[in-house]
Amino acid sequence: MTNSILLVSVLTLIIHAAETLSYSVRFAGVKLGKLAIALSLTGIIVLVSRTANLIQAPLTAKFVDYAIAHDTYPLLDVFRAILLASSAGTLLAILFFPTFVSVSRASSPGWRWRGRYRSWRPA
Repeated sequence: MTNSILLVSVLTLIIHAAETLSYSVRFAGVKLGKLAIALSLTGIIVLVSRTANLIQAPLTAKFVDYAIAHDTYPLLDVFRAILLASSAGTLLAILFFPTFVSVSRASSPGWRWRGRYRSWRPA
């Protein structure tokens, strides 16, 4: 059960970090005037967090089911660990926010449409 708690905590950290870092890509897109590219990159980042959520939600429900069957199970402590991981993910993303803005600003102008088939290529 400890491995599941650790997995849920790591997935929660990834979810909150990805959601928060997606705002840095949007911010860079607004600063560059390339909002459409920034929104598509944001969609890719948010896709990572939603994929992690697909795994995390059923595992969290398993803790509740186990706590219903076993009265002595410390469910409140498990939820506190999950909340701590979500806070850590947000704080981690806040620390990396300027870095992601810089990376997004450096990479966004380098991509453009080419030809009539609209295939991507680096500039």
